Amino acid sequence: MYNLSKKEQKYKEAVFYGDQYLDGLDSIYNSHRTQELAEVQEKYNQQKLINERNQLKIEKDRNTRNALIVLIVFICAIAILIYNSQRKLMKKERIIQKKEEEIRRSMMQISENETTIRYNRLKMQELTAQIEINKDMQEQLEELNRTYTEMQQQNEALACENQTLQENITQYSSTLNAQSEELKRLSELITENQRLHDRERTLAKQLVKKDKVLNSLTTAPKYIDAVQWREIEEAINSIFDNFTERLLKKIPALTEYEVHLCCLIKLNMNNTHIATSLGISPASVSKQKYRLKEHIAQQNEAFKRNQTLDLWVWDF
Repeated sequence: MYNLSKKEQKYKEAVFYGDQYLDGLDSIYNSHRTQELAEVQEKYNQQKLINERNQLKIEKDRNTRNALIVLIVFICAIAILIYNSQRKLMKKERIIQKKEEEIRRSMMQISENETTIRYNRLKMQELTAQIEINKDMQEQLEELNRTYTEMQQQNEALACENQTLQENITQYSSTLNAQSEELKRLSELITENQRLHDRERTLAKQLVKKDKVLNSLTTAPKYIDAVQWREIEEAINSIFDNFTERLLKKIPALTEYEVHLCCLIKLNMNNTHIATSLGISPASVSKQKYRLKEHIAQQNEAFKRNQTLDLWVWDF
């Protein structure tokens, strides 16, 4: 209409139609723009919703991660506390075990010392009688007095050691509050062992008296020849649990003569009777004992040089 009016030179109408056309275009443009804006707004709202959902998810994941971190830290803290507690407990148990072991060793050592002291006292009684018998034999008397003094000194040292060990036992027991059942049982076993040891020694003496060969040797000693030695060794091994075999196994370098000397000592014979049995003088017996003691000390590290030979043989 605009073009037709313009062609017919109706410019006023052409302007009117032009304005109408432009208004229509504006209306159409505004309609499309409103639709596009609605679509953009809808897309924006959708993206905003998506972003909010993503933000919530991220926040949720962050909270979950923080919760897991806190839980892991808490578990680690508990684990560390448990580890430290277990470590302290194990350390305490080791200390208790160590103290119980110290008590056990001390009790065993006290038992051994008390046994040695009792044997020394018995031997000292016998030495007192021998000193009275040999008071006119100066060399023999000196050897007996020296042995008596050595035993007395050993008893004093052992008694002092026992006192120290008992103090240690008391100290350890007080820190443990009370002795364990195992230690109480050990104490009972030690007492029973001492009783059995004394009973064994008494029984051995009775068996020696009842054996014709050994009883004759100890009560009326005389020189022993090779044939008699075989009988004596068999009798001693029978009563004292294969004494000569155990002795040679422990100290293989011992000579036959030294084994015979040990047999006579085992029978608790004094130097005078030993001298008669071996066909030598009492003074020679002292020298032979000293050499035997040195020989045993060289071959056996457990043998203490300040230990009495007679006592060692009795205990063997």
